[in-house]
Amino acid sequence: MVLRKAGAELAAGCTRIVKPSPETPLAALVLADLAIKAGFEAAAVFNVLTTDLDNTPGLSEALCKHPLVSQVTFTGSTRVGQVITSHCAVGIEKLTLELGGNCPSIVFNNTDIDHAVDSSISLKWGNAGHACVTANRIYLQTEIHDQFLGKFLEKIGKL
Repeated sequence: MVLRKAGAELAAGCTRIVKPSPETPLAALVLADLAIKAGFEAAAVFNVLTTDLDNTPGLSEALCKHPLVSQVTFTGSTRVGQVITSHCAVGIEKLTLELGGNCPSIVFNNTDIDHAVDSSISLKWGNAGHACVTANRIYLQTEIHDQFLGKFLEKIGKL
């Protein structure tokens, strides 16, 4: 998720502060290491601020209200997005929110069932489910329900 947002910013010459979830900070730290190896001056261009759950609200508020921060982008829950919105209400002109991951998968009766099963498993369990684009429900047309479900359950039983 960080690369999707940071790529254009870095290409445009902007700096980036990443405050990852305290539960999953390693991906952002690896990206910072890769930025250094790619020749970026990490302290000047790509910064990662890690913290624990208790200190996250205060750090997030400080970042949102800092006068040198010109845009805030957040991907996560609607509840936290509302808090960030209130922090950014004064001073921040640009706020981008991607909230409440909602990714249904729809399978029609004219599809290749095996491909649909494999794709659905990849959508749900790819990235260990830690992406906002992972499927959170699957809609099936009635005619293929039993066939799809049987193959789906068989394959996830082998994960």
